[in-house]
Amino acid sequence: MNIKRTSVICMSSLITVAVPSLANPADSRPSKAAPPMEEILVTARKRLESLQDIPVAVTAFNEATLQRRDLRSLDELAGDTPGLVFENYSTSGLSAAPVIRGMALTFATAREQNTSVFLDGIYLQRQSMMNPGLHEMERVEVVKGPQSALYGRNAFAGAINYITKKPTHEWSGSFGYTLGSGEREDYSASLGGPLLGDAILGRVTYSVSDFDGHTRNEHPFADLEPSGDHTAGDLGGWDDAMVSAALTFEPRENLAFTVSYFHNESKREPQPFYNLDGARQVDNQNPENTLNCLDTTTSIRTGPIVTQTSGFHAYCGELDYRPPYRNDLAAQGFIREVLVDPRSFAVNSDTKLWIGRLDWDMSDALHFSYLYGRADHEGAGTGVQADFKSTQGDNIFPLNTPTTAFNSNPEEILEADSHELQLSWDSGSALQLRGGLYYSNIRDSSWNTFWFVAPCDSKENCREGVTTSDPVLLEFFPPGSGHGEKSNLKHYEDDIYAVFAAVSYDFTDRFAAGIEARYTREDKQFHQETSSFGTAEELRGEESFEYFTPRFTAQYNYWGRSLFYANYGKGVKTGGFNTIDPDINPDQATYKEEENWSLELGTKNTLFDGSLRLNLALFHIDWSDQQGTESANDPEPFASDVLGNIGDAEVYGIEVDSTYYLTHRWFIDGSYTYNNPVFKDAVYSPAVNDTNSSFGCDDKTCPSNGDVSGNMLQRASKQQASLGINYRADLAGWLVNGRVSANYRSKMYATPLNLAHNGDRTVANLALSVSRGPWDINLWGKNILDEKYVANVFVLPSFTGYLVALGPRATWGMGVRYSF
Repeated sequence: MNIKRTSVICMSSLITVAVPSLANPADSRPSKAAPPMEEILVTARKRLESLQDIPVAVTAFNEATLQRRDLRSLDELAGDTPGLVFENYSTSGLSAAPVIRGMALTFATAREQNTSVFLDGIYLQRQSMMNPGLHEMERVEVVKGPQSALYGRNAFAGAINYITKKPTHEWSGSFGYTLGSGEREDYSASLGGPLLGDAILGRVTYSVSDFDGHTRNEHPFADLEPSGDHTAGDLGGWDDAMVSAALTFEPRENLAFTVSYFHNESKREPQPFYNLDGARQVDNQNPENTLNCLDTTTSIRTGPIVTQTSGFHAYCGELDYRPPYRNDLAAQGFIREVLVDPRSFAVNSDTKLWIGRLDWDMSDALHFSYLYGRADHEGAGTGVQADFKSTQGDNIFPLNTPTTAFNSNPEEILEADSHELQLSWDSGSALQLRGGLYYSNIRDSSWNTFWFVAPCDSKENCREGVTTSDPVLLEFFPPGSGHGEKSNLKHYEDDIYAVFAAVSYDFTDRFAAGIEARYTREDKQFHQETSSFGTAEELRGEESFEYFTPRFTAQYNYWGRSLFYANYGKGVKTGGFNTIDPDINPDQATYKEEENWSLELGTKNTLFDGSLRLNLALFHIDWSDQQGTESANDPEPFASDVLGNIGDAEVYGIEVDSTYYLTHRWFIDGSYTYNNPVFKDAVYSPAVNDTNSSFGCDDKTCPSNGDVSGNMLQRASKQQASLGINYRADLAGWLVNGRVSANYRSKMYATPLNLAHNGDRTVANLALSVSRGPWDINLWGKNILDEKYVANVFVLPSFTGYLVALGPRATWGMGVRYSF
């Protein structure tokens, strides 16, 4: 698809809907009276407000939308959210991070993200916590632009809020069942209401979801079920379970205590993927290797010994949906098929949240609240492997026997407690005030585990899973020497202190302005116990960081339901330290905070008796001291990459979203995003041609000094667009809602070198629901045209390896829900 042509078509469609009506609103109404636009209420500014009245770009999804479209995960929401990109990668979310407005995280397994994610106000720090499922969610909000002043820690590019359903004064509940392709089967139940008059309210929810997957695994033992966690049958499946409970005590009308519990357990198979291997992963059976550009010689340092490796070190151009042709696999009858080792398992995630909240209306104007959160989380997997690495293995030094290596990275345990006190004053006059205190303590451990096993070339080898009884392998990897050990075992503890305040003033009935600000101090320390293969390596460090994040807003109301706004704010992502020996490598011991200043100009309009909603935002982001991947200046050959401040970046763009009722029954919605995130004065160290080099650029394909200034950030799409055609009618007492939609996203580069990319894609979806009384029946189809596309690419710079993950294939299903 031609990107320029697509952007012109999408923008033209939005302008065609909106612009003719702006000339004379009274003369441009639909031919039949359309229903008023549904008001969307959000808590994006930590108080309940209409989406159209707040001076910031927000995309929100309510419960009805989530249910009718069977939106069950963050990657599905991203398709309908302008400015948001989220991909699960081959690890199905273990190393995935949401990207808002192109502000991508360059270090995929970092402890902290560029976008903060919250559930009922509690921070979800680790990537494997960020996608808890969407069943029984009252609302999901995506808040764009830096939100550090309001949300604090690491809301550098924005924030995502999950809001669960709360107890109510009326009894309500539901029972649901879903059946779909890929052996999809879901069960859900919820019940809530008054337990003791109006004083005590409760709610409980339970849901399970099983899915075998969306893409056939052509591995010869794909249907085998190895011991332990494994991938059987198709790829991309899951086994999820969620339970939540909440209890509210209201002794007086002005006082409420709520305690809640949320537990999500998710087991996820890898997505379909294949390997692209380079000169640092030499395959003796295919010495031409599978990459296609950057024919250079780089040096590998193993202690005092330096060896050189020659050959292609990079891939240039659009990555193919099909795996590369390999003589060795073709000889076994596999010609460019997706072969994923059934012993692979992407992630087993277990998240528990305990939340306590106090709300006290001390007077008509003064409100006090206290929020306590406790998070316990574990995330692990076996790692993933595919292609010849599964069926034939590698000759891993010093072994001279075929070996399949799995690396689960990161595995993690997190415990966190947080406290937030807030006092707000709003008397209904022109002045509103808010302020408070925040404290959080986080204990966080992470490690990676290597498993060295015999190739999956027989049922006997495969059935053992990632454990091994092979005497040859055990000779080289006895207990304590790497196999199954907790390598790079690190313990972190963070103490976060913050004070925040906000003031807003209505100068006239039309014009208002406000200031938000937060001062934060972070005291951090770490302790590393083991090195790359589980051997003892005691390292310790500590560091403190302090920063101030203001945000200024101004808004002007015109035409009654139209708003023009401007906001200018600072975003900060905390600095930290690398778990390296500061005596050997003091220059990379720490890295400082990255920050951005963002200007957003926007307008929100509800016009023509509620028939048209048209929102537009222009933004410019000046990003300094960007944190990115650096090769470790460490003599150990398998030293982990580290974080450093690699340079600056700049983002500018536009977001448009619109909904328009053509008639009482037909309406369309659409969005378009253009953003251009580029590096400024930035150096990508894996490209530097020295003894720490991975790619070793040659000044032809890419600069040998690693300068990537002017290149686009990786894992960011320059253009996104969506278009939905909707039908709503009451037919013989049945309320019918139908929708067909298409989501477009332009290519994403795999690295800052801007050599390999995944191409663009357009995915079409279908949803049809019929409701009558307590019954809801939903039919849905995802990727209904069965678009085959490369979803994303995970790059291993140390080995010039690419894990190319493929997008979900077509799936269909039906859900039945009884509500009362």
